[in-house]
Amino acid sequence: FHIPMTDYRQIDISADVQVCRVMGRLGFVSEDPSVEAVVRIAKELHSEFPGIFDLAVWDIGRSICRPVNPRCPKCPLNDLCAYANRDQGPLTTSLIGAMGADLANLSALRDQGLITAADYDAKKADWLRRL
Repeated sequence: FHIPMTDYRQIDISADVQVCRVMGRLGFVSEDPSVEAVVRIAKELHSEFPGIFDLAVWDIGRSICRPVNPRCPKCPLNDLCAYANRDQGPLTTSLIGAMGADLANLSALRDQGLITAADYDAKKADWLRRL
């Protein structure tokens, strides 16, 4: 509805099955996280607007990070993902911070109401090419 909001701090991530799976595989939380754990880490990563991750993470879970046979090579976060790089050891704090920043940038395209839904896919594709 493009209604301006003054405070996004109370808008949490919607931790559905897609979001929980992706956040777990990325290494932010355990691989089978509780909704509370996902909400808590989203607040830690982006306290000003924890829900900013919602659309990007859900979209990755729905289209790429499937429960069976995930398409890791096609994921824009493949280089930073704990699941895709599980043979290389745990993620460092700097990688987790970089991943959070990448997700926030991608999500800001849509979640802050800066663009319409019709423009989102084109802008998302452009942003992903620059990652």
